[in-house]
Amino acid sequence: MRTLQQVKWVADGGHEWLQIPIGDARKILAAGGKISEFSYKDSRHAYLEGDCDAVLWFDHFNALARDITTVVNYDGLDAPCRDMARF
Repeated sequence: MRTLQQVKWVADGGHEWLQIPIGDARKILAAGGKISEFSYKDSRHAYLEGDCDAVLWFDHFNALARDITTVVNYDGLDAPCRDMARF
């Protein structure tokens, strides 16, 4: 089982994403996982689209809900990840 890490949900008025370390996203891709164009990335984090892509992280790392430590809501403003590069 994984040790607790900083993973959080990033949400705005229209959608949500699971923020994970970019290295975790690379491991998912290397194992043959497919991340959709509705997920975003920067140099440090991947923001996995909440409806389908986020489950890749849970499945790949056998993560449990307790691994998620923070919920962030941007009060109706667009989440900053929407301006990042897409997968």
